[in-house]
Amino acid sequence: MKSISTPHPNNVSLTIGTKLNDHPALVNAYFILPQELDQWATISCVLKHLFSSFYFEDDCMRFEPHDYEMTVEISKHTKGYIVRSGIKSTKTDSQEPIINALHTRVDTISDFYLRIVDE
Repeated sequence: MKSISTPHPNNVSLTIGTKLNDHPALVNAYFILPQELDQWATISCVLKHLFSSFYFEDDCMRFEPHDYEMTVEISKHTKGYIVRSGIKSTKTDSQEPIINALHTRVDTISDFYLRIVDE
């Protein structure tokens, strides 16, 4: 399993590859998670909710130029865990929507509750 950068035990920085706006894209993703959650299971669950397809890049890709930056914050809530996310282009300040491969706008997805299922 590849390593992940964890400046604090509950923060994770990684790079994913996906397709956004009909082009391959590198996304620098920064996750803020409660310590009690399994990092990989939680991150995979969130990414499957946000992107139609994605793959994890090697750790060295964190230092390459990225097309997008994304922050995901997961916090405890009365109904379980709530996920708040934001994504923006690193190339322009344009107001062009950010669309995934299934033509879903990932820059306007509302907060959602995370359902963690033990496999």
